[in-house]
Amino acid sequence: PEFNGAFQRFADLTNLCGAALSFLTARRPHGDAFEPFGQIVGRSRPRLLLAGKGGRLVDDGRWVPLCPTAHRVVKLWRAHCSALASSTLWVFPALRKALLAAADGTGAPFFALDSVEASPVPLTAVQLWERAGLPAQRGPAKATNWARHYVRSALVERNVQPHVIDAFFGHGGSARDPLTPVGAMTLAESDVLCAALEDIWQELGVDLGRVGA
Repeated sequence: PEFNGAFQRFADLTNLCGAALSFLTARRPHGDAFEPFGQIVGRSRPRLLLAGKGGRLVDDGRWVPLCPTAHRVVKLWRAHCSALASSTLWVFPALRKALLAAADGTGAPFFALDSVEASPVPLTAVQLWERAGLPAQRGPAKATNWARHYVRSALVERNVQPHVIDAFFGHGGSARDPLTPVGAMTLAESDVLCAALEDIWQELGVDLGRVGA
């Protein structure tokens, strides 16, 4: 019973932290649930390299800033995985290896497994939203990319500059055409974006006070 309770809590926190980070980065529901944390750079202005889904002619991978709540969730999740990896309850070798990789940023931060003795596999973005749920079963929010639409509208309402929004969402011209305007932002503009993202999150009233406790 003790392990089953801890295992369920781990699954619950996976859903919560994965959904929060996907929302705060307006990540496309494509591929793995989230990028390895080793792709985060910067201390005062942490930024994450998102892969995007791209295509043969377009690489829409991009660096996105992490607002304070997103950065906090990352730190809490890494600490939680590290603590579990050293716990006597989580002695299964494959599971411990996945936990350590999530904590040190070399592996998928969120994963799923059929049993504690099975090899964990990276959780996909679609699986994450199937597990975590969507805010509505009918209407626009039924789509797994609902967060991108919600956040974009909220940023527009806060008068964030269009080119900054385009850079954040991976929208813009083609790299094959040097004369096509593309989304870009300065570091100062990324600070404005982070403040807006934090304001959007706080407006939702989600309580993360006990995450990792």
